[in-house]
Amino acid sequence: MNETGEVGGSMSNSLWSRLQAWRKLGKARPRNEDPEDVGGRQAERFLDALVGSHFHFKDADLYPNKRVPAGRRRREIDLIVVTPTRIHVIEVKNWSGTLAREGDRWVQTNRSGRRIEHPDLVADNRDKNLALVDYLNAKGAGLDPRQAGTYLANKVVFMNPRLTIATPAIRENPDVLEYARLQSYLKAQKRSTFGQAVLASVAEWCLGAEGSGAFIEGRLGRLPPEKVRAITEAVDELATWDSLGFLGTKVLNGDLLALRVGGEEYRGDDLGRRTTIRVRWTRNRWLGLFKALTGLGKLGKVDLPGRRGLALDPADTVLFHAVGDPQPSSLPLIEIDRIVLG
Repeated sequence: MNETGEVGGSMSNSLWSRLQAWRKLGKARPRNEDPEDVGGRQAERFLDALVGSHFHFKDADLYPNKRVPAGRRRREIDLIVVTPTRIHVIEVKNWSGTLAREGDRWVQTNRSGRRIEHPDLVADNRDKNLALVDYLNAKGAGLDPRQAGTYLANKVVFMNPRLTIATPAIRENPDVLEYARLQSYLKAQKRSTFGQAVLASVAEWCLGAEGSGAFIEGRLGRLPPEKVRAITEAVDELATWDSLGFLGTKVLNGDLLALRVGGEEYRGDDLGRRTTIRVRWTRNRWLGLFKALTGLGKLGKVDLPGRRGLALDPADTVLFHAVGDPQPSSLPLIEIDRIVLG
């Protein structure tokens, strides 16, 4: 037992330990993101959040927010569209401000005047093509190397009406869908949700490009139906990133390795996929004090497979490997409101 009365990370029934836990809970502060990061993340995650992991429209199957194995790392693809003719690898952005091309870089100047350099998003996606082709080959659904360059297409969708594309070479690129053109597609859609309308619009754009004169004059043919079926099944199996939603606006993407609750460890692989775990804390200070004083109710609880209403303590943690970090980190669950498993 430690000086707060906690045993193995779980909450003691003593009044002192409950009050200590209440005090720790009250010290949790919101963690907020930079507004630019929030905007970008909205675009990159909203399709998956609104319509799930698979959407079918006409001859197209659409798969938002997929992670493709690439050696020891994974490449994230915002949207994969599979049609009988092509596999479209699409980047979705919510940038604002002004976008211009400088050499081989795309330079975004936001409304505060800050310059942000990006690679050419159409060209940069070709690295993701290689990872996707390798994955499809490993799943027995691959394309002949001579076909890969023909049947894979790279595209970028800009979601924000407050983005001005100053360089005609970007604005007029047939593989770039700017907001004004996206709106023209959206007006023709009769979908139940905005997310479905956007996906249907992107599908129309991809299918329309395949029917253009440039494609008709080329050597493109339809993929065999069994090949298309194998590709869609393999893409559907791809995981998405896990994410932690903090108190505030901050969202952290990566791999959830384990939850450590009450001295027990629950491995991330055992918690399921494509689900949201709500981490429910009594953040109302006076209701929390009432629970601490009376012992009635839990200051925190979470539902895990086979363990509904599991009590949480402010000492409990999550082991999480964030994207871009060299090593996993142990983060306090007291700061987290939701866990999304990819």
